[in-house]
Amino acid sequence: MSKGRQRGKSYERWLARDLNGRRVGLLGMEDVVTDKYAIECKERQKLPAFIKNVMAQAKANCPDDKLPLVCLHELNTSHQSDVVMMEYSVFKTISRGR
Repeated sequence: MSKGRQRGKSYERWLARDLNGRRVGLLGMEDVVTDKYAIECKERQKLPAFIKNVMAQAKANCPDDKLPLVCLHELNTSHQSDVVMMEYSVFKTISRGR
């Protein structure tokens, strides 16, 4: 098994434990499942600078009483397919209902 695949499985196990979920990780199914979420996990050695930059901008512009999100839209596609990103700490805050 490649190092990348081993890293990916390790990340899936960590995420499942942290969210009180279960690692499924079978081809064609979600990687981690919880009572509310079906999660596809991806781990990379380095995230694209664009993603880091827009997340930093969202955090910098976010008032203290709000949670920073990034919404990504691909030109000439349905807005129903837009991607919403947040940092894991924000996701945990939302998923706990705080």
